[in-house]
Amino acid sequence: LLGQRAAPSGGRVAGLPPGGEAPAPAVVEETLGLDFETWRLVRLGLRGAGFDPGPEDGDPGPRTRAALADWQRSQETDVTGYLDAENVRKLREAGRRAAAEEERRRAAAERRQAAAERRQAAAEEERRRAAEEERRRAAAEERRRAAEEERRRAAAEEERRRAAEEERRRAAEEERRRAAAAEEERRRAAAETALGLDRTAWRLVQIGLAREGFDPGPADGSPGSRTRAALADWQRSRATDATGYLDAQSMRMLREAGRAAEPPVTLPPPPPVPQPAGGGGGVIGGVAFETTVDFSSASLAAIDFAGDQDVYRIVVPRQGELTVYTAGDTNTFGELLNASGAVLTSDDDGEDGMNFRLSSPVASGAYYVRVRHSDRGGAGPYQMFAALD
Repeated sequence: LLGQRAAPSGGRVAGLPPGGEAPAPAVVEETLGLDFETWRLVRLGLRGAGFDPGPEDGDPGPRTRAALADWQRSQETDVTGYLDAENVRKLREAGRRAAAEEERRRAAAERRQAAAERRQAAAEEERRRAAEEERRRAAAEERRRAAEEERRRAAAEEERRRAAEEERRRAAEEERRRAAAAEEERRRAAAETALGLDRTAWRLVQIGLAREGFDPGPADGSPGSRTRAALADWQRSRATDATGYLDAQSMRMLREAGRAAEPPVTLPPPPPVPQPAGGGGGVIGGVAFETTVDFSSASLAAIDFAGDQDVYRIVVPRQGELTVYTAGDTNTFGELLNASGAVLTSDDDGEDGMNFRLSSPVASGAYYVRVRHSDRGGAGPYQMFAALD
């Protein structure tokens, strides 16, 4: 039973005088006069020995008594559940050690807690600093991006300004180029107009272009867009300025090509002209002529109808360079013949694009000039001049 154990010999309790009765364990404990601090140390000693005495409430209740009995049993002493002086000494000593250990553990725990709090505070400070640094970096990055965006915007604005300026420059240059081209076209058109080309002349030009392999459209004597394009292509093929307008040289070349492409005109032989006594028309060497040309004045005449031709006699008094040419708005073609009727030279537009100019070395004697219109179906007045150098 609790509070009793077998007497080691003769039923007597150890430490009692022979024949005496042991006091009750509760009485013994009562006489010890244990205070709250002693009980706290006893409970610490029990807990330190591995026994659970319950809460430290100053009242040794059943749990404290049971833990005390278990401890007494582990110590192989009387199992009473009550303290005696030896029990108090041992448990109080154990309690002090336990209290000291507990204090050490508490202090260590406090130190650990303080260290943990310091670490937490340091970590918190580190996080705060990191957050502050992140905010600083974010603000710096935002400023950098804003500055970069401003630079890009300024660069784009400058690029737009330069592009607009370049566009204005190109537009002005294009306007100047167009104005220069228009002026050049007006100049070339005026130069072409000065050639005095009529529909017959343009018809020969169109025929000449077609003969050269370029399509001027219908040969109607009207220089439309197709004729202009064909003329420009022809000029380009000859490595000259592709203007689409005629000059004197291109006009001569194309009209000659046009005449070469036309079927020859068979003219009826002129009727015999009796030779007048005053030196007018006549037939000499088989060539009929209308009049003798005077070197000192112009001969006024006309191509009166399509296919008409005039023949003149020139008496050369000495050896030299004979030059014969026409003037006026009629497109004339001339031939210089010798006394036998053989052609020495011929010309179409050598004077100014409309009138012929014949030039040949001659000996003294009679020569003839035959004049006709350059185009089939053409007619009109002209003047003829002769000179001997």
